[in-house]
Amino acid sequence: MRHFNPLRVLARSARWQILYSRTKELSGINLFDNITDLTPIQLAFLQWLDIYNSLEVDLATKEKCLSREVIEDDYRTDAYLLHRSNKNKEDKSKQPQSGYEAPLDVPSVMFK
Repeated sequence: MRHFNPLRVLARSARWQILYSRTKELSGINLFDNITDLTPIQLAFLQWLDIYNSLEVDLATKEKCLSREVIEDDYRTDAYLLHRSNKNKEDKSKQPQSGYEAPLDVPSVMFK
């Protein structure tokens, strides 16, 4: 496991992931003493909490190329995030362009 950012290590820990997910669900829990005027470090920490939360969701849905070992290694996590970003771009480019009409042989229903 290679780590180069202590905020990432903290954000991926089970304790902070649980607190983050509960904070999103319940409004009575706060991660920080200050609720407004967050510092840049707090904002960066929240960003990593959200990234690792999305990785945990991907892991739970059994996404390809993702495992616990990937999440625990910063370099492999970055590679997976880049792969996911590129895959999303490809998926968007494969979607039909605006003004797309279905072929005539495809049955359809018209409501009046």
